[in-house]
Amino acid sequence: MVGSRAFALFAKHKKKLEGKTAITSENLQDAKALGLRLKAKLKPGAARSKKEVDQAQKDAADLRDRLYTMVLNAHEATWKMGALVWGKRVDEFVPPLGAHRRKSSPSDKL
Repeated sequence: MVGSRAFALFAKHKKKLEGKTAITSENLQDAKALGLRLKAKLKPGAARSKKEVDQAQKDAADLRDRLYTMVLNAHEATWKMGALVWGKRVDEFVPPLGAHRRKSSPSDKL
């Protein structure tokens, strides 16, 4: 924690800092006590600690990330080919990834 490191530095260099800062040893002790009380109040007892992710979950996440990378690369290649065919109108024929097209209604065909 940053606060405990700062406290340790002030304690270590106490003699060098005398008269050079407005912070006293009592201020440091009060700040340390207050920090400990705040930490206890802000972290609920029911808060989950970091749980270990099993290897199957790591493998599944890795596979998902690899698949998405392949989809992105394929979409980019498709867009480039579409740009060669349709030029500036490419976005009419190759929508952005994640775009939804609404179903056409009979009135759209008129």
